[in-house]
Amino acid sequence: MVDVGACSRCCGCVELAPQLFRLRPDTDLIEVVDTTTIDEELVAEVMKFCPEDCIHWEED
Repeated sequence: MVDVGACSRCCGCVELAPQLFRLRPDTDLIEVVDTTTIDEELVAEVMKFCPEDCIHWEED
């Protein structure tokens, strides 16, 4: 999950994990692309490098 209100749109998550995150051109907001094949280690890496700490992992 991405807290878009806190997101600075640096696009680091998109650069590190384009298979999971994208910048929507119509809203200029970051969104999660695919939640069916989540690589937990990759998400943890992205979370570590997020400057706004706005990416959160939620288990179902």
